[in-house]
Amino acid sequence: MPEDQAAALEEMSRRRSEASAAIVSSAAQKRLIVAGPGTGKSFTFQQALKAVGGDGLALTFIRNLVRDLATDLDGLAEVFTFHGYCKYLMHRHDVAGLQAGDYYPPLPEVIVEDILIRTGRVVKTQTIEARLQNLDTSDGLIDEVLAQADYYNAVSHTDLVYRVLGFFEAVPDSIPTYPLIVVDEFQDFSLLETTFIALLGDKSRVLIAGDDDQALYKQLRHASPDFIRALAADDDYAVFELPYCSRCTSVIVAAVRDLLDVAIKAGNLQGRIPKNFDCYLPDKGAESAAHPKIIHAKISSANTPYIGGYISQQIARIPPEDIARSREKGYPTALVIGPRPFLNKAFDVVVQNFPSARMKTSDKIEIDVLAGYKRIAGDDQSRLGWRIVVSARPFDGDQATLRAVFDEAAELAPALPEEYRDEHLELARLVGVLIEGGALSEDEEQRLTTAVERSMEAISAFLGTDEDPESTPSDDDVDLSEPDILFTSLVGAKGLSAEHVFIVGMNNGHFPRDRDNVSDEDVCKMLVALSRTRKQCHVVSAGFFGSGQLEQSVFLNVLKPHLRTVTVKKGGVPPVSWISDG
Repeated sequence: MPEDQAAALEEMSRRRSEASAAIVSSAAQKRLIVAGPGTGKSFTFQQALKAVGGDGLALTFIRNLVRDLATDLDGLAEVFTFHGYCKYLMHRHDVAGLQAGDYYPPLPEVIVEDILIRTGRVVKTQTIEARLQNLDTSDGLIDEVLAQADYYNAVSHTDLVYRVLGFFEAVPDSIPTYPLIVVDEFQDFSLLETTFIALLGDKSRVLIAGDDDQALYKQLRHASPDFIRALAADDDYAVFELPYCSRCTSVIVAAVRDLLDVAIKAGNLQGRIPKNFDCYLPDKGAESAAHPKIIHAKISSANTPYIGGYISQQIARIPPEDIARSREKGYPTALVIGPRPFLNKAFDVVVQNFPSARMKTSDKIEIDVLAGYKRIAGDDQSRLGWRIVVSARPFDGDQATLRAVFDEAAELAPALPEEYRDEHLELARLVGVLIEGGALSEDEEQRLTTAVERSMEAISAFLGTDEDPESTPSDDDVDLSEPDILFTSLVGAKGLSAEHVFIVGMNNGHFPRDRDNVSDEDVCKMLVALSRTRKQCHVVSAGFFGSGQLEQSVFLNVLKPHLRTVTVKKGGVPPVSWISDG
């Protein structure tokens, strides 16, 4: 290596170390790191927690990051999502009398049914979520929801955070204290959650990190980049940068910077926090040289197997060392991201070639009669258990029965028709036998599988898992020599990274939805998608979809200097010879 190049790398290494050390050594009570993806936030968290002797708390919205953060922090802090932390607190404090409360994620679905039965008023779960996340008590809906949840002695995700916040506001002496609280992905938090963090920050030192360029959850969960921008302007916070990206290659970093420049000139990202973002060449120099361009795959039609065929072909070329590294580090080998129509088409082909490929699905848990039976098996008077059963298996006159029960705040089980109650008690008894590790007779298995409309294997799988979608799936029985391939939406990619990334659906009308009105969310999705890449990124466009001709995405115009274009020609699932540069 030439002497001047070695000196430049050494200087970059020194500057990165200084940036992290300045954060760790700061005496400020409240610190904010404004930094892009892959810039060493977890390492800085680790060093800051070591400096205070550990015993800290780490919070993040994104479940994808919990396991990674727990590994990186190596016992220096308890690591939670907001929901997980509040669930932990609920069982240690008498939060609204719910110390032994039932954590049931689909509870809002039950409550909107109850409000309709009691009052005739149609309320959507999205409305409940909005009221809670925005701390909006103006119309009394939150009080009504919490009162109905009290009847079941139960909580779900967002109402639990709301309850714990209210408890701490009423009893500030109960707010837990830590040597240091670290918070990641602050741009993804709502008013409810940022208020909660502010309350914790009154009792403990806090180190918050985030990036308003990656704000994706405004529509889904009422988060806003304005909250992190307000912290950056708050004199109570010492603000720092981590400018060097150790995840992405030079071409990805350059593409991200170009996209930001164009977006800002077009009027997007108003109020954005300026920040540096440079490739950390001591770590990424060799891979940057090996992968100097983003590959643009031009597919003739999304109606054909070509997209999935192209992705399958490229995955088959991934070297064993890339697979081994991704498996060792715990991230996907290949990540396929994009709008659902393109994602689904590609998945259908790839899974034929790689049966272990996975599609990341929604975390939403539906009301399931088995969840009712589980509760009744433990308590034959369980209000929530019986309410779940009635919702999943209604009977004639059920609404009148429920209305009378709610009016009197009476027990539900005794009000049910005797024959109905006995039938479901027996099914709950069978479920209880399975929960206790017992075996059912052939006749009992037949009754249960018929009643719940699934196999014994599926029943056992349901009963053996936590209903909380934050549970981490087991990695048992995984062939570690095979690539780990994950398909997910543009929003679902948040918190993930992979050796090889494929962004499909790079067409106007899909991504972005409106070429003449590119939104901040569109820009942030593109930035997030690109920056998932550790080694090689492919962007995939199609000429046709359905009966219509498609335009290439306007984002490809911005990325053009960083692209090497290949054309997948017509003729079938493409082997190597059917792909040409051009």
